[in-house]
Formats: sequence, C-alpha cells, structure tokens
Amino acid sequence: MAEPVQDVRAFALSTLAMPDTGNYATINPSFDHAIFNVSGCAPLAFEPYIWRFPIVGKVPYKGFFKEEDAIKEEEALKELGLDVLRREVAGYSTLGYFKDPVLPSMLAYDDVALVDLIIHELAHGVFYFKGQTQFNESFANVVGHRGALLYFESVDGPDSPRAQEAIARKADRALHVQHLLDLSEELDLLYKDDTFTPEEKAREKARLIQGAQESYGDIPFSSAVYRGRTLPPLNNANLMSYRRYNSRPELFDALLEEVDGDWGRFYDALLALESEEDP
Repeated sequence: MAEPVQDVRAFALSTLAMPDTGNYATINPSFDHAIFNVSGCAPLAFEPYIWRFPIVGKVPYKGFFKEEDAIKEEEALKELGLDVLRREVAGYSTLGYFKDPVLPSMLAYDDVALVDLIIHELAHGVFYFKGQTQFNESFANVVGHRGALLYFESVDGPDSPRAQEAIARKADRALHVQHLLDLSEELDLLYKDDTFTPEEKAREKARLIQGAQESYGDIPFSSAVYRGRTLPPLNNANLMSYRRYNSRPELFDALLEEVDGDWGRFYDALLALESEEDP
C-alpha cells in the first residue's frame, strides 16, 4: 500500500484511542506461511463445536500455523458428523500477551482490506471478554470497517478513490452478510421445526442453500471486490462464522453515535458490560 503499516497503527492509537500493546510495530518477513482456522457445527442445528483454553476461555474455532495440522483437525470433526470449515486467515491477535508482527501474507491485501484488517486485529487489544467470541469479533469487525473509512478520509480526503472504495465495500459487505444471515435464519427455523424428520430437514437445508447461492447474483453490488462474485459451498460451519463476526453491528454503531464518536467513551461503555452473561 502507499503508506507504511506504521501510519495505520499510529492512526489507530491516536484517532481511534487504542492502547499501545506493541502489536504490528514490527514485521516478520521470514514467516511466509499461511494461518488456518478450523471450526465445526452440528449439521442440523446452529450449535458450534467448542474448544476450551486457559486464557481465552471457550472458543468456537482453533488456529493452526501448519496446514497439515488444520486438515487433521478438520477430518476429526468430520468423523464426529459435523459440518466443518477450514479457512485461511491473514492475521491474528494474541491479545497483548505477545507482540504480534505484521506478516507477509497481510501485505498481499489491497489497501482497503489491509487497513481494515490491521485495525480489526488492533481492536482485540482494547479488550477481549473471556468466552464471548461473538461479542469480541463483532466489535472488532465494526471498529475495523469504521476505522478504515476514517483513515482514508483523513489521509486522502472523503471524496478520494480509496475513501469511496471503502464506503462502497462497507455497503456491499453489509448486503453480502445480510444475505447469508437471512439464509441462516431460515435454516434456524427449519432446524427447530419438530414437524420435519432429520432426513426432511437435510433435504430442505440443501434446497435453501442452493436457492441462496442462485439468488446471490441478483444482489446489486457496486464495488469491484463483490461484483461478479459467487458464493462458495455453504454449510452450518461457515454460516456460523458469519453469525459470529456480524452479530448486531447496529448496536455498536448506535452506541458510538450516542457518545458522539468519542472512541475512548465507546470502549469504556463496552468494558462496563464485561460481567454480563450476554454483553
């Protein structure tokens, strides 16, 4: 990208009021490996497979630095009869316990995606509620999307090509996510309907997924990233991922407006929810 990643980091610390955890202050040019996440879900219910770890608590996905290890975990979950998602991810956060470096795979992203990713991962250093993955990831997603737009508006101006692309991509992402969330809601109603047998639910699940894939082409996307895009094969595991990262973003947006865009007050208000069963 045109600016160093350090400019994005400095913007996050100053304008977005993020704490300096030391993350992304360095680059590890020798780490030219992909990073993988594996998650699983019941095939006829949105019930994720859960791992438990000492520091972060309950987590519905597991990360791997070696693809062969991720594949082994994927196969093990499939043997349990679960829908499984194995996906490559560009970045990660160790939540301030270590100094996370910038990786070469991250620098392959275009400007808008890279700034969004850097700010998303830095947001995990603001706070991370143990066992509240859906809240944590949805928060970081909102901050990443909003922060990237603010960055380009600040650096290039609100009418600049990159700022306009960030706006278009944010709108398209919302259409994309809503399409998949609508599908997951239909499936959720199906799974909870006791008038259907498991076999009937499996057939109807396949029909609904096929319909969502076919109608995806009718969405009026405006950004180059989404125009002409098709959906990959879908199952409960990747639909759960969309639910996990996009839970009620309008609530975060409303809170930020309520505090007049003051990022420090925004974080403080969210931190006050840490003891809640469902923040």
